[in-house]
Amino acid sequence: TRVQAYLRFCGLLAGRDYVLEDCGPASIGELPVLAAEGVGLVSGGRIDACLCERGHDPDARLSAAQRAEAAAFSALVRHPLRLSLTYSWWAEAANYSAVIRPAYAGSLPFPVGMYLPWLMRRRATSMLARQQCAEAEAAYTQGEAALGQLAARLGEARFFFGDTPCSLDAAVFAYGTAILRCPLPHDRLRACLCAHPNLVAFCERVSADFFGGSAPLLPPPSAPAVSKADEAAAARAAPPAAQ
Repeated sequence: TRVQAYLRFCGLLAGRDYVLEDCGPASIGELPVLAAEGVGLVSGGRIDACLCERGHDPDARLSAAQRAEAAAFSALVRHPLRLSLTYSWWAEAANYSAVIRPAYAGSLPFPVGMYLPWLMRRRATSMLARQQCAEAEAAYTQGEAALGQLAARLGEARFFFGDTPCSLDAAVFAYGTAILRCPLPHDRLRACLCAHPNLVAFCERVSADFFGGSAPLLPPPSAPAVSKADEAAAARAAPPAAQ
């Protein structure tokens, strides 16, 4: 999402200036990958550098001071906000069981769908532990603080540096729209984002202006199945009906 926003902020359109290719459901490498003439396959931070080398830089209009400020706020997205979102998706047992695991498993062929989500969760929780974010409060506090600082910096502006989006806008939109549009049973991070109406309006504005609007990333989680034993226990606990 961030890379696609970056491309669209540069005026590049899918189908006209670049082609989107589905790598297939069994792809487990780092995505996205950019295939550029003369350099081959490029991933990660090299994508931005590769595009800049070809004259596609949404930060070109920014001053040196603004570029430094954009880099500082981008770090809030890449580190604390990413950690919070990672915890919300992979470490929250209810979210993983109801939404994340079924979403990944349902898109993968057998038997990859049986073990890959588990492997991805193990890697995510290991990374959270190394970053001292294995506990909910530590993980969410960082993300909530980052959202508060981003909301304060955006204020009532259309984008973070005026009326034209830059790379910081692409990063904030990517994480913000993932938080807003992925329905989770435990949605503390989403509740925090919704407490900043300017950030919500920003995500919706970028979605409408550059992506033609967005549907939810995933369908709402289904209600947990209720066993016969649970139904019987609920009936025993219910007060007698009024006569």
